[in-house]
Amino acid sequence: MYDTTKPTIVLQENVVQKHNIGDTLYIPTLSVKDNNDASLNYYVYIKTPQGILIHINRSKYDGFKLDKTGEYCLIYIVYDNAGNMNQKEYRINVE
Repeated sequence: MYDTTKPTIVLQENVVQKHNIGDTLYIPTLSVKDNNDASLNYYVYIKTPQGILIHINRSKYDGFKLDKTGEYCLIYIVYDNAGNMNQKEYRINVE
């Protein structure tokens, strides 16, 4: 049987979507689940207002300094072993 079910992404905390310049965006902890796989690959990125995509290594830090005004995007991506992908995005406005 071929697995076509996407894994799920559940954040353990809410994403604060309004910030002031100079604030730190704390990256909420997530849990990922799948119908077949116990071990999943997931990635966290921040897209800056300038369009730069930055990979967030969760083992090194849990916060990101918001040093520009505009819209940031916090992106979570998860894959299972069958190649099914799920993505969640959260927009963060910085004034």
